[in-house]
Amino acid sequence: MTLSKRKLGSQGLEVSAIGLGCMPMSQSYGPADEKESIATLHRAIEIGCNFFDTAQGYGPLNNEELLGRAFKDRRDQVVIATKFGFRFKDGKQVGAETARSAGNILKRMWPPRPSSLIPHR
Repeated sequence: MTLSKRKLGSQGLEVSAIGLGCMPMSQSYGPADEKESIATLHRAIEIGCNFFDTAQGYGPLNNEELLGRAFKDRRDQVVIATKFGFRFKDGKQVGAETARSAGNILKRMWPPRPSSLIPHR
């Protein structure tokens, strides 16, 4: 199985027509299983998925870190879209902020950097 590709925007990004939303790998549907999540992310690449969606609010914060670990040696194979705009303290959202929030994403995901930064609603 191979997924078809589409152009995203005007900067030359080419993404799989079907992407993988990664929020459930860190929250909402039971306990997180990092080993299983990383295996899922790697399998997605194998079948042609290269577009992954995350956000600083998923976890919070640890979903981006998960993708950073999973893709550390595969950065050239993936396009990561992440959303930002919140401030957290002790795992709780305590406000909004943009510049620092976006900069911290780069620290959490290094070396796999996001391909697209999107303000979270």
